[in-house]
Amino acid sequence: MITNSNIRILDYDSQLIRIFERFYINYDDIEEATGIYDVIFLHREGMQDNFENVKQFMNDDTKIIVDITTESGNLQIFLDKFKEITDSLSNQFYLFVDSDLSNYLNNVNVKYKCIHSYELSFYAFLNTSSDSYLKVQKNKKEFEMTNGFMSFNGSIRIQRILFLLELIKNNIDYSKTSFLFYRSAPTGGYQFDRTLYETMLSNLLQDNYITESDYIVLKTEPLPKIVDYDSSEPITIKNTIDNSYDSPLNFVTENVTGLMKGDDSEYGLITFSEKTLKPFLAHQLPMIFGLYGLNGVLRDLGFDLFDDFINHTAYENIKNPHQRLKEMCKELKRLLELDILEFRNNNLNRIMKNALLVHTLSNKGFDTLNNFYKTTLL
Repeated sequence: MITNSNIRILDYDSQLIRIFERFYINYDDIEEATGIYDVIFLHREGMQDNFENVKQFMNDDTKIIVDITTESGNLQIFLDKFKEITDSLSNQFYLFVDSDLSNYLNNVNVKYKCIHSYELSFYAFLNTSSDSYLKVQKNKKEFEMTNGFMSFNGSIRIQRILFLLELIKNNIDYSKTSFLFYRSAPTGGYQFDRTLYETMLSNLLQDNYITESDYIVLKTEPLPKIVDYDSSEPITIKNTIDNSYDSPLNFVTENVTGLMKGDDSEYGLITFSEKTLKPFLAHQLPMIFGLYGLNGVLRDLGFDLFDDFINHTAYENIKNPHQRLKEMCKELKRLLELDILEFRNNNLNRIMKNALLVHTLSNKGFDTLNNFYKTTLL
């Protein structure tokens, strides 16, 4: 553990532990903040929404480190705001992003230093101190896979409602899926919100995502669809891969903000959440509905998407996200006519290589942080 006795550090958003906890043990949080600091750590909210309040703790020599790993949705919007702020100040800013910003940085003149790589995302999700830590906890003695697919869908998102609709329209058995569409419950935990759900259905109808008949189907469908939960009471949802991940194929609907709007960035910025990591860590085949181009990013990182079994080309080159989702569900229906479990079991070496790659990339993410610390902050 490295200490920092000679410099004053402020963890403004209480998020320093996400990727920097191995480097610092002496620092103040916002409740202890007083005076001017040598280094201030910010997350997205502090930088984008509360920076005027941050200024009272800094002078021209203060270094500002902004970590937006694990919350890079609508990345272009943040980058525009960040450039506006940093262009107006003389301070040295450092931005950490779990994406590839090469195209953006080659075309936009910025004053700040940017440390960007997908490996940072893997480290943020596998770092045990992180608030986004993705835990794997399976009881191997009680674990047995059964053929088919699974898909766990928690918070209410447009893409998850449309996914449910496509499953119904394609007559796909979704007994091993969950559609909780939750909100935070007043007493703690999460609970299905019927009012919010029906409001979103009305908006989808108004925006022509669904038809009148689709609206009726979704409104009358018994909800929530939950695996291993009782919906009558608020529940606690842990970010854990456990024995419920017992299907050979995992259909992931990413929860990145703005997914259904398509590629609004002229620089093709792609981000993903811990959900993309789950099939690999759970030893499953992946089908991931994310931003356009995500499959290409995963292949470039070294992941095996099992293209010899899953026809990703049937959908992955479709830019319209709604149409891409529809074609994905058609491919899912085709796969369910095959023995997915047999294919998975016959390719365990490839499955394990994917799981090990997650940890390799996480280690590379730490190496990036360690190099930054040694060359810039020591």
